[in-house]
Amino acid sequence: MYWKKFNNFHRNNILVKIKVISLIFVLLASKICHAFSDISDTENYIFSLAKEVKEKKYINGGKFLPYGDMLVLAKEGDQAAQIIVAYLLYKGEGVQRNLNKSFGWLKIIADDGNASMQNHIGELYEQGIMIEKDLRLAAKYFSLAAEKGNDDAQYKLGMWYLSGKYYGKDIKAAKKWFIRSASQNNALAVNQLIKVFYDEHNYQELLKWVRKGVSLQIPNSLYVMSVFYRNGFSSVEVNIANANELLVKSAELGYAKAQYQLGIYYKEGVFFEKILERAFFWFTKSANQGYADSKLEIGLMYFDGEYLKQDYKKAILLFEEAASQENVDAYGLLAMAYIDPELEIHDIEKAKYWMKKAADAGHPVAKKLVKEYE
Repeated sequence: MYWKKFNNFHRNNILVKIKVISLIFVLLASKICHAFSDISDTENYIFSLAKEVKEKKYINGGKFLPYGDMLVLAKEGDQAAQIIVAYLLYKGEGVQRNLNKSFGWLKIIADDGNASMQNHIGELYEQGIMIEKDLRLAAKYFSLAAEKGNDDAQYKLGMWYLSGKYYGKDIKAAKKWFIRSASQNNALAVNQLIKVFYDEHNYQELLKWVRKGVSLQIPNSLYVMSVFYRNGFSSVEVNIANANELLVKSAELGYAKAQYQLGIYYKEGVFFEKILERAFFWFTKSANQGYADSKLEIGLMYFDGEYLKQDYKKAILLFEEAASQENVDAYGLLAMAYIDPELEIHDIEKAKYWMKKAADAGHPVAKKLVKEYE
């Protein structure tokens, strides 16, 4: 009885959620362009630069010339040779590994005016990779790169001003840098402008940048515009065909939230024909990216034996994965799964634990039931 009641609430809640426009702005930017979070990222960057150097004078037998030969060219100001020297020092190939010297050659390239390398040096100073962390120097190199037109550095400055990092919070300055970056088709800057103008209720500018994102086939923007077409927003009139087309495109481009939403529509038969096979396909795509709600939906399919062969243990594993990501519905579904005395997984103590966790998180059904099991 409780399972049915809770599951019905979950399904009704899903159908309500899909009509709430504000949910699309929970998080639009999921990563930072060229954000070097560890040594391996830096190694990949240097290696990618070195691989681009294809002139025969640097290569013999498919390998770079010896370190000593490359060093001579590097000291003569040959930028390609400087990149290779930095790479060889970084890897310790033909020379003792030395990160400080590797960084030094990269910095020479940056100080010679290379905007891409200036941005990279800024990242290294910001993260404290290969060199001691120094936000002042990070800001210096980001600014140099941004003024030269590097869109990644412009986006980075926008994020710093938006968050208040180093410079102090300044929304006007943040927007200036986001606009300069987005005007060069930087997807993350476009996404941030959408969020900033939404927060300011400036819907004219919001729609301008959403449409920019759609023209660039940015998955997030395609998803946002699909919601606008589905519900109507500002000057955008309802157009279900357009909404469906954009949602599918966003999902196909790998946007986990769009994949989940498409799965819901196929599962419930809303806006699309009810096809459980397609629902499972899109839930799986999304879940493989770590999207908690999709893990929950696959778990429900296992638990209810809907399309998938009924398997309570697999369902529980998926509920627990979603719960580990602080998914409130997962707390409640775990409680309801464990509470049923007719199921092999019955465990009243686990049921009470998850019931309380769901209630504490504000789940309406759990709040009503928790007192019965105190």
